[in-house]
Amino acid sequence: MSIKTIQEKVVNRIFNKRIASLYSSRFRKYGPAPFSVLWFNRERQLKRFEIIADGIFRAGFTPSDTIIDFGCGYGAFLEFLHKYKQFLPAHYYGIDLSTEMISFCQRKYRSKSVSFLKKNDLDFDGGFSVISGAFGRAATRDVSLWESYVFSNLLKIWSHTKKAMVFNFQYTTSSESKISIDRIYYISLNRLFDVLEAIGGSSNLIYDRSIPDDITVISRHV
Repeated sequence: MSIKTIQEKVVNRIFNKRIASLYSSRFRKYGPAPFSVLWFNRERQLKRFEIIADGIFRAGFTPSDTIIDFGCGYGAFLEFLHKYKQFLPAHYYGIDLSTEMISFCQRKYRSKSVSFLKKNDLDFDGGFSVISGAFGRAATRDVSLWESYVFSNLLKIWSHTKKAMVFNFQYTTSSESKISIDRIYYISLNRLFDVLEAIGGSSNLIYDRSIPDDITVISRHV
């Protein structure tokens, strides 16, 4: 194993611990609510979910498909699918770093077609992968380090995705990505296109005026 690989593993472990600690702490304080996962409000959260669900359908979803929700939090996207879309995949997998959130979901959602798992890495395949806001709050102020972490995770998730991956970022029109004073990550379009080139496949970008500075990507295997 190279020194670079060892360094990446160490950084990933540190970032995973920071992320798990942040969201577990917020969940203990705010409970199963949008603010616990850093959403501005319920309306913005639902709009993002609407865009993601439409993207899944555009990419050819059928009831026999599985969905992996990476960074599932307290299960809000699964609840959205139940309540507003009235459909479920053949199996839904919710993946998160927070022990508290996963334990909550395991108690709340008891179904043979639903699994909630605490995992650092994705190690099984699914038809569709969803990553909504999971990389929006940086675990460092170093943009290069954070992008290395984010992009390596996206590529790993993509490698376990059979049909399509839907993910979103807040973005900046500046030539360089940035991390705000409160550690919100804004990807530059240049870096986003770098990611899409590395992913390959066929990708579509979705903008919605009701959620400014927000971009959703649908990447399909071809």
